[in-house]
Amino acid sequence: MIICNTIFQIEGENDYFWENEKMMKKLFLLLLSMWALVSCSDPLREEYDTMKNKVMEIHDGVMPERETLIEYKNKLEAGLDTLEGEAKASAEKLVNELKKADRAMMVWMAEYEEPAKDKLEAAMEYMKDQKVKIEMVDSLMRTSMQNAKEAIENMD
Repeated sequence: MIICNTIFQIEGENDYFWENEKMMKKLFLLLLSMWALVSCSDPLREEYDTMKNKVMEIHDGVMPERETLIEYKNKLEAGLDTLEGEAKASAEKLVNELKKADRAMMVWMAEYEEPAKDKLEAAMEYMKDQKVKIEMVDSLMRTSMQNAKEAIENMD
């Protein structure tokens, strides 16, 4: 009780208690402000996460189409024996485009690595580069598949 009386001066003036309460309020506000600053998300981190999600969205959108790509390639290759001249050359070119698109996807997936997040600026640059690459793969796959689909429809 003596300690409590001394610290808070319960018997007598309460000046120390009120000063301590003001100090506690200031400390609380300081801690609350620091928490708010720390808990605010980093804009670069948000941009990185958005870019990574976009890269994965593009990949996830085109990867399931690989089965169709292989199906078209197989149909064109099977029909090569029945074609002659310009039609055969065109079908061979389409087969090569489909192979190139498939290979591009396989290479992109093999080379993709999750960047270290401790170097956020470098990770962001990596994701920007990966976005460009996967957009090219997406375009290559979709274009070659559309061309092959039209050729197969004309063959039937």
